[in-house]
Amino acid sequence: MIDLIIPMYNCLDTIDKTLNSIYCQDRKDLYKIILVDDCSSCDYTSVLDKYSKSLDITYLRLTQNYGPGIARQYGIDHSNSQYIMFIDADDLLYNDNSIICLYNKICTGLDYVSSLTYNEYSKTTSCNSGDLHGKMYSRDFILKNNIRFNDSRFHEDNAFNSLVLLNNPSKSFIDSIVYIYSYNKKSLTKSNENEEFYRLEIYIKNMKYVIDTASINKCKSELIKEYIERKYSYLINYYNNLDKDKKEILNKWLEDNNLKVISI
Repeated sequence: MIDLIIPMYNCLDTIDKTLNSIYCQDRKDLYKIILVDDCSSCDYTSVLDKYSKSLDITYLRLTQNYGPGIARQYGIDHSNSQYIMFIDADDLLYNDNSIICLYNKICTGLDYVSSLTYNEYSKTTSCNSGDLHGKMYSRDFILKNNIRFNDSRFHEDNAFNSLVLLNNPSKSFIDSIVYIYSYNKKSLTKSNENEEFYRLEIYIKNMKYVIDTASINKCKSELIKEYIERKYSYLINYYNNLDKDKKEILNKWLEDNNLKVISI
């Protein structure tokens, strides 16, 4: 069985389409849906009533708004199927065999399967190892390696998936589109340039979380090193375009997290 974990926050205008794309999937006997309401202010009763007769849906509600990472982790903690897939409440599955396509591959004994995602905003197709889109996970692998979402509200998916890869899963890639990423202007990840800079502090905290957790898990040192090099490469490129004040702020964030400061 597969648990489809969907965090929801004030997404009444999009969740119907998301659930409909799941409803259209083949082999409904293979999957269950875990909806985690991150303390929304809207009422999902009409949507739940619409799909609960034809889909196996568990509805969970958090007592306060924690963000998508904690919501997803709550879903994992209340899951019991062999495999897990994460779907955002404004995204879609590509066609009627998206789930079975991933399942047929992972059930051969793998820990992790990725695929292609179509981005409606950029009109591009890619496999981004830093997000959760179009991927399926072995629940036993996640629990065995104590891979958890942290409490970050941004890029928490990147931190989680980085930990999956740092724990060296048996994995495979499907060269097919499975998932549609829908651009939502209300999404937490959309920001202006100044907000984007200040989210670098969260990026750095997530980076520290991944390094510390991977070290505790005794992940291969070469994999941790490659991860650090990738993250610093991004930070250095960003750093080069900053003014002096923001360079000092960025280095202060690195120093606060006991990470090496950038000097160019």
